Amino acid sequence: MSNQKKPILTYLYTFTENLFLAQVPFTDYICLGDSRTQVIEEIRKIMAADNYTQLEIDYMSNFESELLNGQIIDENLDSVSPSVPLELEVFKLNEDKQEGHTGYLHNYIGHLNAPKKLRKALLKSLKLHLGDGEQTLARFLLNKKVENIFIDVVRSDEPKIEDFSSEKPLENAEQIIFPNQFNTGINQLKNNAWEVDSFIQKIKNILAHQNENVILCGPVGSGKSSIIYQAIKEALVSEKQNARYYRMHARGIKGKAKYIGEKEKNIETLINKLSQNAGTLWIDEIIEMFEGEPDTSTPAILRKFLKRGQLKIIAELTKSELLFIQDFLPSFLSYFQIIYIDEMEDEQLDKVLEKLQETSRSEFNIEIDTEALFLSKRLLKRFSPYEVFPGKILRFFTECLSKAQTQKISRINRDLIIDLFCKRTGIAELFIRDEIKLEDNKVKAFFSEKIVGQEHVVDRLINIIRIFKTGLNNPNKPISTFLFAGPTGVGKTACAKTLAEFFFGVDDNNPPIIRIDMSEFQIPGDLRKLLGSQSDSGRLIKEVRNRPFCVLLFDEIEKAHSSIFDNLMNLLDEGLMKDNRGRPIHFKNTIIIMTSNIGAQSLSSIGFQETDTSVVKYQSAMRAFFRPEFLNRIDEILTFHSLNPDQVKEITAIELSNLNERSGLKSKGIKLEYDALLINYLASIGFNKKMGARPLQRAIEHQLVRAISLYLVANQGVENCTLHLSYDNEKIQIKR
Repeated sequence: MSNQKKPILTYLYTFTENLFLAQVPFTDYICLGDSRTQVIEEIRKIMAADNYTQLEIDYMSNFESELLNGQIIDENLDSVSPSVPLELEVFKLNEDKQEGHTGYLHNYIGHLNAPKKLRKALLKSLKLHLGDGEQTLARFLLNKKVENIFIDVVRSDEPKIEDFSSEKPLENAEQIIFPNQFNTGINQLKNNAWEVDSFIQKIKNILAHQNENVILCGPVGSGKSSIIYQAIKEALVSEKQNARYYRMHARGIKGKAKYIGEKEKNIETLINKLSQNAGTLWIDEIIEMFEGEPDTSTPAILRKFLKRGQLKIIAELTKSELLFIQDFLPSFLSYFQIIYIDEMEDEQLDKVLEKLQETSRSEFNIEIDTEALFLSKRLLKRFSPYEVFPGKILRFFTECLSKAQTQKISRINRDLIIDLFCKRTGIAELFIRDEIKLEDNKVKAFFSEKIVGQEHVVDRLINIIRIFKTGLNNPNKPISTFLFAGPTGVGKTACAKTLAEFFFGVDDNNPPIIRIDMSEFQIPGDLRKLLGSQSDSGRLIKEVRNRPFCVLLFDEIEKAHSSIFDNLMNLLDEGLMKDNRGRPIHFKNTIIIMTSNIGAQSLSSIGFQETDTSVVKYQSAMRAFFRPEFLNRIDEILTFHSLNPDQVKEITAIELSNLNERSGLKSKGIKLEYDALLINYLASIGFNKKMGARPLQRAIEHQLVRAISLYLVANQGVENCTLHLSYDNEKIQIKR
């Protein structure tokens, strides 16, 4: 390793403090956290600041000398038991090479029962910035039964996506080696294939005795990967085969080829390498090969080798992906034996849960309460539509057990389940815990603090909350769908945000509201941007796939092209859409809100309080604009009233109270108080008949926030006090 550079990053686990630490040598940065996730986030910030955009880990087998599959750092660090000490040394790239992958790292994994000498060495290496102590520690650990790991650091001016390409055949493939790579541990729970022995035996027999390609077809979570994993294990163990099995992501098959000729050459080289090693290729995400023109695609090239019997493939698909391939390149599937698997029946699932309990007790010394098991089953069945059982419950308990082990918890009970589930989804505990009663007066107070002058709307929202709390909402549709009608600036968007906060909490990094401005989709071609095309998923699909628990706000819905309304009808009716590959995208955990001010322009009461007649006119305007079939799929059309002067002042007071939460004031212990004259002044300049209260925030920023900032700059020692703000002599006055 003559090209090694000095380390720029170290990641350590210490026994003495039971905390994770990350040290960036030659800087003052030391990251500390209770979990790898916390430290990884800090590492990312430091890496981003130094323009490092990607960390990849590659495992080097003790038995083979070839480099195995690279994966993102989060997955690999999380796959190591929290009880295992970890040391990662990342070396700077040779900057005169643009491609990267010249930086090396060696990683030595020790054991929990390491002697005191090792513990002291870890701490010493931290203090010495990996000086002489590092070599001693490395030599010590090399004498143990450990696995070498190499890490590449990618330096770039542009963000990079996960790269599966390589110029070397099989460099992107992970070889499954018997017996040492059949790992154990909490993160291997997902590879347990309980109660599916018939599928394991069928695939094992094909792998060991038949020269056939196999596709295991079933829903996400049905256990396809674990069945294949166990079938390979049994084939290697019981049949004592000389065959080798390689696992590769679909995007790695063509390598770095940009042209047809290059792609064919790379694939041919890969297949020759597989043939020399009697290799069977397990392709992850095989659906991702099916892109571009069918006749020049990667599957079209592979088809020639499948026809000649020169390539043996095993892969997984869902039924929708299978249908997509049938349309894209029908002849490809003719070379495969397709085995179908469905979601596990309840009786089988209960046996899986018993085995999960037993495994947790015997292997990890963690008890799982039966109540916690069946609560998880109920919650996942209701709120997790993308996966089926048993996969989703095994994945969920992988998280639970990892958390329990990290926090040294010996029993998983319903409280831990609820805590993790709420953090995972964002759903408020109110909707998960049966013992928390829904109190209408408290819910009304929550909304009334944020929404002014729309009591009739709040009452309807409370009714939806009540239905969802009792589990009586239709599970095959969105939680609810609304059309908010009324003039501009009366609180329609604010009401949607408040509803999102009540259901899904507040998360600045991943807000629980998806706002789509429908004025961006005014021509027929814009439909592709919103809903997607054959080659790409649209914005709506991508947003909801990433945030399935949310309020989906279609702002100013009437400005969109009419073709979009037709395409939204299935979403409103069934809570379901499909992406460009035919995969279902569920909207069943969303609240859909559309806003519109149709009819406002024709009413004379734009400024202040409407009459009952004007509400009817809004409703009539909606029915005249939208097709009946579209409106019939909306649960409720709610008309918002215009605001009177007192309500505008009340909204102003709410907006002013929010200023106290700004970091520049909270960090200095400064609180703000306002007199009635100032509130009246801001209300008067922040409201007009055409725009309602929408200009209010702008008026507060331009008039008040500017004045406060000038005061604080001029009085830099001001802190831990209350500032009194008033309006006098046509000027904002600030006094301590």
